[in-house]
Amino acid sequence: MGPCFLDLSLFPMDVQQCNLVFESYSYNSAEVNIVWRDWEPVSIPDPNAKRLPDFELLSHANTKFTLLYTAGLWDQLGLGETVPSNVSRFQPFLLVLLH
Repeated sequence: MGPCFLDLSLFPMDVQQCNLVFESYSYNSAEVNIVWRDWEPVSIPDPNAKRLPDFELLSHANTKFTLLYTAGLWDQLGLGETVPSNVSRFQPFLLVLLH
């Protein structure tokens, strides 16, 4: 799952935090063990892939949890991403608004 609820009340001076969660649907940790790689757990090979017209990936952090459900233990990987708005794209628009 990966909902990212955007609070744009401070746009374009905002910073958004988005989280992705990876977890097996059918198999618990006794059957499937999911882990991050030891070397570079999260990689983006193409530097341009980190950019969208209005946002740019600033940083990310990965986590691992083991959760207890009624059917057993499940491994869960989490990825948190910090995404600020690209203010430079909106500077001409902001100047018109301030004028």
